[in-house]
Amino acid sequence: MAAKADAFELAWEKAQAAAQARRDKQPDAEVTELYKQLLRDKCLRAGTLGAATSVASLIPGLGAIASFAIDGIGDAAYTAELQQDLALTTFALYGRKPNEKERLRIVGWIATFGAGGSELIEQVGKMVARQLAKNLAGRLLRRGLPFAEVAYSTATHLAGTYFVGRRAQLYCIGLSDAESEILLESEKGVKLQVRRMKKLAQESVEAMEQRFGMPGRTLAILFRKLTGSDKS
Repeated sequence: MAAKADAFELAWEKAQAAAQARRDKQPDAEVTELYKQLLRDKCLRAGTLGAATSVASLIPGLGAIASFAIDGIGDAAYTAELQQDLALTTFALYGRKPNEKERLRIVGWIATFGAGGSELIEQVGKMVARQLAKNLAGRLLRRGLPFAEVAYSTATHLAGTYFVGRRAQLYCIGLSDAESEILLESEKGVKLQVRRMKKLAQESVEAMEQRFGMPGRTLAILFRKLTGSDKS
């Protein structure tokens, strides 16, 4: 119990520092704007991770690079840590430290949405992935990438993180779980969230290319070198 409390305090201190850094950088910004920027940043990281780990699992030789890109820890652990940081930093931006019940609530959000295993995340992931694959199919195929797998992994990682962040923010402004579910998970709500995620998903794939590429090189060139198919 003491170890868990210590771990939470460390995570909370990190979240407070991150929130303060955002305030210092934009002292005139409203908390809602700071939150939107935080959500975007974390979703892009999650989506980029989803794209990268999908590619790493499907193309030989990329596993070590993907591990390096996510700081040497597993995909699920990194995603959960990112989502916890998002939720706690959201609380910090709104000036409230989670009590014990609220900590458990955050854990519940991550368990429900973060792992990408819920029906909602699967539904949203497929909706975003279809549009992403449609937009990027030609480009990804030219790079020899399995666009359907990349699109789905990107979308589910991003969607899980997005919903964790939104639930945290709605809770901080006073909405109940029931009200949040109606706003986010109704048919109308899902369609609205999907529209917001599409652009983030596309940016995530582009960020994945830049993350793995050396300066001036595309991800495709790196893949060809790793697989020995680069004859130039």
